[in-house]
Amino acid sequence: MATTNVKSTSGSSPNIALRMSPQALNAMRNTDMANRCRESAPFRALSSVFAIAIAASLPAQAVQPGHEVIGQWKFTSVLDGVKITSIDEHQAKQLLGRVMTIQNEGTKFGSESCGPPSLESKRVEPNAYVRQEAQINAARLRLPNPVTVVDIGCTQVFIKRADEAVIFWDGFFFAAKKIKSSRNVHR
Repeated sequence: MATTNVKSTSGSSPNIALRMSPQALNAMRNTDMANRCRESAPFRALSSVFAIAIAASLPAQAVQPGHEVIGQWKFTSVLDGVKITSIDEHQAKQLLGRVMTIQNEGTKFGSESCGPPSLESKRVEPNAYVRQEAQINAARLRLPNPVTVVDIGCTQVFIKRADEAVIFWDGFFFAAKKIKSSRNVHR
């Protein structure tokens, strides 16, 4: 194997000689050249443009945590309830098929309405969080771990997927599906 003597040019050890193969020497030169290119102004400008383009293509929800709950949510099933509720299980089942509308201006469900939501969100471990907040086991809720919980002022929404959530209402946890907005459909 052929080797090349290379003298260090750093100020700390000017007289150290290394034995390197030609391939290793070329790799070192190529790495040094790539590092200089990365440090050049055109490369930094191109990197910035690329980063801005990627950020602009992300959905608004990625930029504004909590806003993924904005829209209309149809209650599809009763998952569980706490010990003390404001309605009974029969009344909870009567809410299935009804739609909760969550907007920046407020939340509306049937004849009830709440003020503007804070839309504060946090990622939590569902079992510990639900046990602490509702004193029940989270198993029936089938939440991902971790789960994003969004405060909408009068209650909380647990985001399962972009179009699926668990909504706490009147002492019960309801599975809910997001209704696709007709405003996004071209006629």
